[in-house]
Amino acid sequence: MQLAVPAEAGLTGVRLGGVDVPEDQAAFPLFDSDYRVFTIWTVPDSGLVARLDWEGPDPLTVWLADRSPGVPDVAAALVRARPVTAVPIGGGDATFVFLRRELP
Repeated sequence: MQLAVPAEAGLTGVRLGGVDVPEDQAAFPLFDSDYRVFTIWTVPDSGLVARLDWEGPDPLTVWLADRSPGVPDVAAALVRARPVTAVPIGGGDATFVFLRRELP
């Protein structure tokens, strides 16, 4: 999962799953340099509590992105429609979900 926070937010603290995240742990893999992006590799099925402290604008708009292996059941017909010679490449079949949230 990735959490993208606008650089203009003026983050003063990030806590993910009860652990303080050092400022140098942000990167820019999915978004341009206008965002600080935090990657969380081991999100439990029960979810993860995130705490953000910032000095910038209210409300703060953040983005969450998640990649799960496979395709949802609703896409099963698409998978069956592949010719026998077709195979997934790269990371294989995956489902991506993007969520925009405004934090008060």
